[in-house]
Amino acid sequence: MSSNKSAGTEPEDFIPHFARFGYIAKGVTYILMSLIAIRVAFGNGRAANTRRAMHYLDGPLVGRLMIGAIAVGLASYALWRFYVAFADPENGTWAKRAGAICIGAVNAGLAWQAGFLAITGKGDAGGDQAVHWSAVVMRHRPGILAIGIAGLCFAGYGFRQVYRGAVSKLDARLRLHKMDHAPRRSALLIARIGIAARGFVFVLIGFFLIQAARHADPSQARDFGDSLTELRDQPYGRWALLAVAIGLFAYAMYEFIRARYRHIPTA
Repeated sequence: MSSNKSAGTEPEDFIPHFARFGYIAKGVTYILMSLIAIRVAFGNGRAANTRRAMHYLDGPLVGRLMIGAIAVGLASYALWRFYVAFADPENGTWAKRAGAICIGAVNAGLAWQAGFLAITGKGDAGGDQAVHWSAVVMRHRPGILAIGIAGLCFAGYGFRQVYRGAVSKLDARLRLHKMDHAPRRSALLIARIGIAARGFVFVLIGFFLIQAARHADPSQARDFGDSLTELRDQPYGRWALLAVAIGLFAYAMYEFIRARYRHIPTA
């Protein structure tokens, strides 16, 4: 009599599928954000965060179906991060497990928003959440300090990602040894560019949060998309935004690489 494990019915058997589908969904959203940023670099308007990017798909049935697929993918990714946090298949530190919980919560929220948009066609695409929540937190003096600390955390994470993109051994979990030498080198280059570009945006987010805390002015806070829009308005900013947008497209490709090659531990 065969066991459930051999029959492929154990819950752990589904975990890699959740993770890989989640990486694909993240890749799609970063493609959207990069394309919107490229358009903004050559014109006007606002660059997009994940939530705003999904609204660009809203409309015809195909767009709604794509948003629904993104919602399922982001929910799958959230489940994977929660599994990493609580089951600890990667033997991570407490900090990494806490980070996995935060990432899972963020993606769960994005999945809920995407699902709501796919079903109802309703949702707020234009509100500046960074300014809103900064204003809520900064109503009292300890909140100003909290925003400053959050800015330092964002900036620190961003610098760490830039460093990781530049020097880290990225193929430790990607199992790129399965690829031929030339495609492997290209995949690593794409990954490094993408990770560094995304890290640079988080440095910008942190900078604007720190400025908001310094001046006790929540209107100076910026989210992912609005940080890119501010970059465009600087000297030579359109070219800088174009470079970052291309880097975000590379990050989308990195997410697809992870969907295909990343080792997904389940125990």
